[in-house]
Amino acid sequence: VLESMKTKLRNAENSKATIREALERKCGELLSLEVQVVDERLLHKELLHASENKQCELNSEFAEAMNKLVFYEGVCSRLGVELSEAKEALSRGARKRQPRQHDRG
Repeated sequence: VLESMKTKLRNAENSKATIREALERKCGELLSLEVQVVDERLLHKELLHASENKQCELNSEFAEAMNKLVFYEGVCSRLGVELSEAKEALSRGARKRQPRQHDRG
């Protein structure tokens, strides 16, 4: 009976050691997964931050381009007015220079 109890005790100790080893492995796996999750969260935050920075940069470039567009639209409009005025002045000048039929005489 004593030997049987010693054998059962050894088996229980072996089972306890096996269970402890399995738990330690699982704990190691869980810690590894936690580290991986933290790394992925940090990477996600970095990507989000980079994306926000790029969006700000693009918004700034877009605003600058729009300002240039408005400026050049103004320049084109002024040049159009000046061109119309120059054409009108040339037209008036050409009319003044044309000899009249009855002046040739």
